[in-house]
Amino acid sequence: MNRHRRYVREGLQGVGEIFKEFFDKASDIIREAGQSRLALASLIVVVLGLVVAFLFRNDSGKLKLAAFTSFLGFLVFVVVLASNSTKPDTPTSVPTKIDNSERKPGTSEAQPEQLTNEKTEQIRKQAAAKFVEGERLYFADQNNQARAAYGEALALYKQVDDRLGQANVLTGLGDLERMLGRNDQARAAYGEALALFKQIDVRLGQANVLRGLGDLERMLGRNDQARAAYGEALNLYKQVDDRLGQANVLRGLGDLEGKLGRNDQARAAYGEALNSQAGR
Repeated sequence: MNRHRRYVREGLQGVGEIFKEFFDKASDIIREAGQSRLALASLIVVVLGLVVAFLFRNDSGKLKLAAFTSFLGFLVFVVVLASNSTKPDTPTSVPTKIDNSERKPGTSEAQPEQLTNEKTEQIRKQAAAKFVEGERLYFADQNNQARAAYGEALALYKQVDDRLGQANVLTGLGDLERMLGRNDQARAAYGEALALFKQIDVRLGQANVLRGLGDLERMLGRNDQARAAYGEALNLYKQVDDRLGQANVLRGLGDLEGKLGRNDQARAAYGEALNSQAGR
């Protein structure tokens, strides 16, 4: 019995030594504990356990119960403080969101509307529908209506920052303006489309635009510029293994060389176009 009591007392003495370090910083501990009801309650349990152990130090049963209670309260206290210390500090002086009602008069600033994924997808579908409508009207020679549809599609794609959609619309618009002889407008549309395709690294799109530019420059008699554009387009079509694109560029290049009386070069381009289209 005496040996058992001695072990319990030694255990309490060890707990007491641990608490001595905490009590040396009592103000900090109590302040942290006060931020959590559970931590404060466990600290009170620890103190009460120590008091009971002291008062009944000659009663082995009560001494053991008091030691166990104190130790349990101590564990709870440490766990609560540790969990609180791992939570990131949230500055109380910085509001988590801006309330427009708290803005001072004359300092209001328009905030960009944050589109949800659902809204973005809805706008993208509307833009795609307008683009398809523009293509249909273009092939039906309803040029003014096609231009208007392209314009609406472009505005919608810009709203959701869809650069691929914008580039495709601008390519179609460039084709339309080129066929109508509006060369400056065609070149401008092609230029914007090419820049966007380069930004997002879409080589097939770049090739299509460069082929359109080659056709435009050939029609204007700017032969060196046309040949350069065709050459870039052909290289890109080869990189993505687009045989039909290669054939179309080589046909345009054959037309260019034939117009300039460079018959051998024209014949070679036409022959290569036939091979590409046949998949050879």
